[in-house]
Amino acid sequence: MALPQTSQESDQVSFSPLAWYHIQTKIPDTWEITHYSINEVEGRLDFCNRQWHQGRFSWKKGKVYKKPDLDRTLNEFYKRHLLEHHKDEASSFKSMSTRQIGPFLFAYDKDDRPCQAAYYLDEEMTILIWTFPSFSQSFLHDTITPILEKFQSNEVEPRKWSAFGLSFSLPREFDLEDASILPGDVCLNFEHTNRQQVNVHRWALPGELLRGQDLKKFYYRVLGGRKDKVMTMEDCSYQGMDSVTVTFERTGNHAMDKLYGRAWQGVGRVWYDREEQRIYAYEQAGPKKISHLDEQKILSC
Repeated sequence: MALPQTSQESDQVSFSPLAWYHIQTKIPDTWEITHYSINEVEGRLDFCNRQWHQGRFSWKKGKVYKKPDLDRTLNEFYKRHLLEHHKDEASSFKSMSTRQIGPFLFAYDKDDRPCQAAYYLDEEMTILIWTFPSFSQSFLHDTITPILEKFQSNEVEPRKWSAFGLSFSLPREFDLEDASILPGDVCLNFEHTNRQQVNVHRWALPGELLRGQDLKKFYYRVLGGRKDKVMTMEDCSYQGMDSVTVTFERTGNHAMDKLYGRAWQGVGRVWYDREEQRIYAYEQAGPKKISHLDEQKILSC
């Protein structure tokens, strides 16, 4: 699990991977996620750079048994924009110009006006929409086109996750239950339908976090903060980096396990990437008889 590698996609813009529920693509590496949704059925991701809002990716999953009219969807969006901001043009508006970019139908009108792209995942009955606040030919060429052309459905097994400096894979049965996205401290918490839990972490400013202490003491504090009982900790190496593996017990939080305070067995790893100046970790725990995931498969994204 490491920072997604950056690749040069055009002369002007460099890109980094994004994977979240239904989407895999690449976005400019100057973009930050400023709003996120953990709901698989309906939600959005908002993106900004240091200047202003750059785009929004939204999804809605529902019982729609035939492909929606994407042209109509896109034109209705723009008609609402005209009614709110350019009423004098709304009555004469006919339709936006459209073109196919990757799997998306892209629609635009004039420079400095909002534009959209839509795609429907038939098997998942999910509509995906990119909204960009201001159209221009340069923005279309340098940014929008690579984002849309690089799209792949994330309805795969295992499902990939790549955001907030984390990159990993999990079986699709794991849902994102909670996310804590703080400056220098990111934690994503997943749960399987069988109650198995996986937590992934990323910390910045390792010098301030460690303050001369080793990884064992740091990770012991982290697990203690989650009320996990550490059983063993072992120093080792992970891909040439300082690392510690751990076994722990976590009080079950479902049904009879919660009622009787039954312990779930857990395993985890923390490592220090000195080149990136980041600390990464993951833990997994679950009810008795639930097998742990293969670490290599989690971290293979």
